[in-house]
Amino acid sequence: MKQITDTVFMVRPTQFRLNEQTAVNNYYQDEGVKIIDQNHKAQDEFDAFAKALQEKGINVIII
Repeated sequence: MKQITDTVFMVRPTQFRLNEQTAVNNYYQDEGVKIIDQNHKAQDEFDAFAKALQEKGINVIII
């Protein structure tokens, strides 16, 4: 398979919170989780994914 690019553009997550409208029937949204914990987890996952891409030789531009 031919690749078109070796570079991706990623936007770092900055603010996560519970969505009251979808939390009613969304198993993955937990009202007990603090916003700061959600933000840290999202940023950690983002950083790990960006690192994994870079380790595969993909240029990652992050803002």
